[in-house]
Amino acid sequence: MLRYGFLPSDFHPQFLILGERGDIAGLAQTLRRFADAPHAIEIEHRAPDDASRDTRLRIVPADASTGLQHGSVADEFVWTLDRRGAEAFADMVEAMLAEPEPAGSTILEVAGASNIPVKVSHGEFTDDFLIAAF
Repeated sequence: MLRYGFLPSDFHPQFLILGERGDIAGLAQTLRRFADAPHAIEIEHRAPDDASRDTRLRIVPADASTGLQHGSVADEFVWTLDRRGAEAFADMVEAMLAEPEPAGSTILEVAGASNIPVKVSHGEFTDDFLIAAF
């Protein structure tokens, strides 16, 4: 199952999505389904043991992609994408997964927008990364 969390920073904050190849392939499929029929989707994940600190990630449709922003409530993030942006991100994730290396990552970011970059990674972190920390 996917694990994700926000990594705050004064200069380079990012949203990290971790998982095994199959989990990350599922994320690419979710982005493709969204591109085919845009509708609000909450990305399922493995929540930390302390459920009071559970980060939530939703993809919502828009006429133009504006990227990832903090939501209206604490620990909520809203990824605003249009069809073309979701399809491009799915392509990028699938290209990363096609590489033969045992680990890899890619950054999903809307050019020119003031959004939080999304780093998608497989095989680079242990299973407990992001679980106990948040």
